[in-house]
Amino acid sequence: MTKHYKEELSAQINQGRKRTEIIRNFYMLRPTCSFENKYDYAEKILVEVAAFFDTPLNNILVCGSAKLGFSLAKNTLFAPGNSDLDLAIIDSNLFTKYFDAILRDTNNYNKSNLFISDEVKEKYLASLGKGIINPLYMPNIKHKRDLKEFFSSVSIKYRDYYASISVCFYLSEYAFQRKQQTALSTWITDYKQNLIGEGI
Repeated sequence: MTKHYKEELSAQINQGRKRTEIIRNFYMLRPTCSFENKYDYAEKILVEVAAFFDTPLNNILVCGSAKLGFSLAKNTLFAPGNSDLDLAIIDSNLFTKYFDAILRDTNNYNKSNLFISDEVKEKYLASLGKGIINPLYMPNIKHKRDLKEFFSSVSIKYRDYYASISVCFYLSEYAFQRKQQTALSTWITDYKQNLIGEGI
């Protein structure tokens, strides 16, 4: 069974640690659970991703169940071969590269038809306002097509362990922490409700 941090996370919540501290502790300092005993394998993936984006390896973080060993959203354990590898790249220059390309190719968002729908455009702008660019919400421009082609290729190559591999771009470390804090807050609420339900 893949290692997970569920018990350690619960312990820190019970200790009353701040959520920002928990995010820092688990996402930025601790080893990635799904990499345990597969560091050579993980290295190949991350080196390939870093080379494609021409970004330092240290700019790439792992989130989701691949990092914690379980999903904060679904509360299910990481399952080799069935769970995804969600990557975060914290690089302001890379963020600006995609932001500028989208701004240019959509003519300041006036070419709304390049987005799949108005809802997707709204999600892109909402994420952008939080310092995040999620390729899922990007308009249909060359940069998005290149991303899709690259991650389709990488996902196929490593599908024996990860169902798929994807990435989000973050303007700053703070933006990354805020995003993870949202998921953590939801999990903490459910965790505390379960404790109440169990009469603890």
